[in-house]
Amino acid sequence: MEALPETQQQTLEQTAELIQRAKTGDPAAMPEIRELLKTTPSLFQALGDVAANALVSWIRRFAGDDLIQAEAVGMQMDQLRDELTESSDGPLEKLLVEQLLVTYIQLNYSSAVLAQSDCTLLATLRYLDTRLEKTTRRLTHLAKTLELLRRARRTKAVAKKTEPAGKSDLPPSFLPLNRIREFALLSD
Repeated sequence: MEALPETQQQTLEQTAELIQRAKTGDPAAMPEIRELLKTTPSLFQALGDVAANALVSWIRRFAGDDLIQAEAVGMQMDQLRDELTESSDGPLEKLLVEQLLVTYIQLNYSSAVLAQSDCTLLATLRYLDTRLEKTTRRLTHLAKTLELLRRARRTKAVAKKTEPAGKSDLPPSFLPLNRIREFALLSD
């Protein structure tokens, strides 16, 4: 690996030291951190991505100390994200895809915990089973919501192409009642 020029190396070291100070609670580091985040959008996007942080936390919980499994699960989540994301997805669809990924790991973690449980206490087994069932329902709900939102966007796109120039003839009482469709219609 090639060494960085001395000025870049110093900048990296100063940035690492500044980040470490902020992580340990030094309020004096925050003005510089704010400036760094403003001038480096990729940094605040990576550090502030709460969905990615949640996903990483669940991957760590699922894989434990097994770094190979953690890497493989992370790669599988990246592949699943690519498969679930469509090029026409807006911010709401992307948010749902991230929630699907987190819930997918939660579901599989709950399933593994239940399967590996040596517990014979009925209350504990019921709790684990209920958690698994709730996670399954949440995953199903998220998938249905994502599909509904995409269908609403496609319907709107088709309606725009076939609607004559001007406003729609539908009175306000026929506006969509579904909140997801409202979001889809308002965001375009």
